[in-house]
Amino acid sequence: MCIRDRTYVLLVVVVMCIIGGAAFYFTQNVFITTAGAIIGFFLPDFLIKMFSGFKKDDFDSKYGASLMTLAASLKAGLSIQQAVEELCLSKFVDEDMKVLYRNINSQIKMGVKVDKAFADFAEETQSVDARDVASAIALQEEIGGNEAETIETVARTIADRLDNNCLLYTSDAADDLTRV
Repeated sequence: MCIRDRTYVLLVVVVMCIIGGAAFYFTQNVFITTAGAIIGFFLPDFLIKMFSGFKKDDFDSKYGASLMTLAASLKAGLSIQQAVEELCLSKFVDEDMKVLYRNINSQIKMGVKVDKAFADFAEETQSVDARDVASAIALQEEIGGNEAETIETVARTIADRLDNNCLLYTSDAADDLTRV
């Protein structure tokens, strides 16, 4: 979930006023009112983190990092199946990503073609980047080529896009602050 700075500040102020106002209305106590306002300050952030779960940007960065590890394994001479198996055991891959790669690995072990396993992964995650990887793997299997290089290129593209998004968000926040 992406929330703009101005919206977030407005949300915090409104929640602080509602909780603080309700505390004052019911207790007429300044200390409890202050405590309510402080709770109102932290509540939106807590709720956003709680309800957003596995964020898209978080997924994209973890996925990009795991693809770099996958590409390194392929460069080391492992097959794609062996490289996926290595990802499932790697210390350098996030636990959430390991679970997703274990699904790919189990599909491959059950006889599903590698490109189909990655396509199922892309469908499950609804990630454009995962669809790109699945398409690249399918194309590589059909016409041949260097899988490691292709996967590394996709991983770098993901990292570049995330860097550009951070620059845009920073620019938007700076523009919002200068307008105030």
